[in-house]
Amino acid sequence: MDLREANMGTLSDKADIMESIRSGVKAHMPDTTMNGIRVNVSPFDYINPGDTLNIVSQSPSPDGKYVLACYRYNSIHNDGPLHISVIKKNNKIPKYGNFFIGDRSSDYVLKAGWNKASELLFFSNSLVAEMIPYFFVANRFNIKYHIITDDKNFGTKYRLE
Repeated sequence: MDLREANMGTLSDKADIMESIRSGVKAHMPDTTMNGIRVNVSPFDYINPGDTLNIVSQSPSPDGKYVLACYRYNSIHNDGPLHISVIKKNNKIPKYGNFFIGDRSSDYVLKAGWNKASELLFFSNSLVAEMIPYFFVANRFNIKYHIITDDKNFGTKYRLE
């Protein structure tokens, strides 16, 4: 919780919206009062207006229907979490990943691509592979996926290449 003093008797709080974006459920952030102090609650978006979209990788599906886009937003202070979207050919990349949104502690997915059957492949290591499904977006495309644990190639890597 990030609290900032607005004026005497009132505080402002920014609530993280990433989980509501992943779940597809609109965040309910009512203002409240605590110990006689009014708390104004507003959404906290990790993507700031000055951040730069950095496309890490982009690849078309073998059947030509979709494009897999892996991207993040960079600010002058740090790199944001990994977003993975599946978009129809010739469509724009959405602001937030529509298949996967990582968090600020790890990307979890260390490489992503397609197999010949146009199924998604997510490569990771044994330290974080089991966490990947927790960061899937609820209302994603119904595309079969495989999580591949590969410690030989990804045992010491922490960021998507």
